Amino acid sequence: MKFKKVFNFLLVLFVLAWMFLIFSFSSQNSSSSLRTSDKFLYKVVEVIKGHKLTAAERVRIKKKYVFFIRKCAHFFLYFILGGLIYILLSIIIKSPIKPVILAILASFIYACTDEFHQLFVPGRTSAIFDIMVDTCGSMLAIALILLIKSFFSLILCIFRKKK
Repeated sequence: MKFKKVFNFLLVLFVLAWMFLIFSFSSQNSSSSLRTSDKFLYKVVEVIKGHKLTAAERVRIKKKYVFFIRKCAHFFLYFILGGLIYILLSIIIKSPIKPVILAILASFIYACTDEFHQLFVPGRTSAIFDIMVDTCGSMLAIALILLIKSFFSLILCIFRKKK
């Protein structure tokens, strides 16, 4: 029983820490945010290509991929958030559907507040498209968790029938 309480407490901490991470990224002004995206993009391309990028390559790559990288970052951050919230809620709420709905709703609301927060950060804007990307990230995480749970339930059912 004590383990379950500690686990739930740690899960709540993970959810809050992840929300803080998202908030801290949203608090970056536009130039800091772009620098973060650019550094990540250049590192990924350098690892793939196996060499340092020239200035001309950096300009070309930035024009081509920075939008995609930024949307992937949104998707990934909310993929993790949605998954964490769903896991937490599925432990607390013993219902097959309520945790799904509440986790998607919580992720959506947090995405909305995140975009609203960006209106007050110098050089940043708010975009409904980002809210959709964020919510889709959360929904995919929840769907994958449900798929994995179903798979393991099926395996467990098969093993029980063999006994």
